[in-house]
Amino acid sequence: MAKIDKISEFRFRATVDSNRNDSEIITDISIMDSGEELRKEKKSLDAFARKITMKFAKMNGNGGLLLASTSKTINGGWVADLEGFESVVKNETSGICHLYFKVVYETGDSVKRIKLKCNELERKNRLLIREIEKLDELITQLEEVKESFRIPFDAIKDLMMSFDSKGNILVVNEASIQWFGQSPQAIAKKKCRTLLNQDIATVVSTVCKSKESKVVEQTINDRLLLITYIPMVNKKNGETEVVMLAQDITKSKMAEAEKIMAGRNEAVSVMGGTVRHILNSSLTAILGFAQLALSSYEWPKETMIRYLKLIERTALRMKLEISKIAEQKEFVTTKYVDVPGTEDCKEIIKIEIDRKN
Repeated sequence: MAKIDKISEFRFRATVDSNRNDSEIITDISIMDSGEELRKEKKSLDAFARKITMKFAKMNGNGGLLLASTSKTINGGWVADLEGFESVVKNETSGICHLYFKVVYETGDSVKRIKLKCNELERKNRLLIREIEKLDELITQLEEVKESFRIPFDAIKDLMMSFDSKGNILVVNEASIQWFGQSPQAIAKKKCRTLLNQDIATVVSTVCKSKESKVVEQTINDRLLLITYIPMVNKKNGETEVVMLAQDITKSKMAEAEKIMAGRNEAVSVMGGTVRHILNSSLTAILGFAQLALSSYEWPKETMIRYLKLIERTALRMKLEISKIAEQKEFVTTKYVDVPGTEDCKEIIKIEIDRKN
């Protein structure tokens, strides 16, 4: 039988009854495949299927069914394979069964096409192998790049974590071992609603919406933590992610407080020295003029008036300098300057002392 138009393969089921005569053994043929071409050739396929079934199934004369083989070549180009056998039991005397066949049309050209197809597949397979090798190389390079990024990331002793917009943990550095006693892999697998006394989902959502960094100081036990949330855009998917950096600033805060206290103490010391210098200088001058004025020597009236004016001027100068210090918001050291206009005083003192001597 010639090839049926463009059909090169089909399957069918033959129903046979071993209780009938050889010519009536086939009770039904059912084409199992579907398609436009098969529907067009249904009549021819039914007749061809009956012919194929008759070559496989024979009566044994005692109500039994003989199957010649499981594969047969028909008309030189068609190969029929018996794929299955199913007995349909309705009663004890029933001899009805289903035979399942696959029929393929093969020619020299089809074998050649198959070989060419195999060669093409082998060629593509070789290309795929090369592509796989290149992909392996790329994967190795990516792993090296990933490792080069991991080294500085894990070198940071502060805790670093990244979250997606829903608050799920994406990446954790190895500082998690010191902070939580757990590996980064173990932390990444968890769904932490609260971390370092922070509501992660709420904070991450706020930072993603505002696109602005958020800084929080959090005290946990005796530790003062500075927690910074930084929004970052994932360039691959365009989603906003949040990087969290947690720093233990307890020691630095204590050092800062100690530095401020030391600065204040130093300022107080310097201020005290300055005030002491002003007081000593002014009081020395006042005391000197007062002693001269109270001495047994009978000073001229003009000289006594000059002494009193110098005492008054020195006292006012002392008051002014102390007021300046009191008004300072931030203490600035000042150098006490001798009271202006007292140059002649030195001469008077010198002359009067020489006279006394």
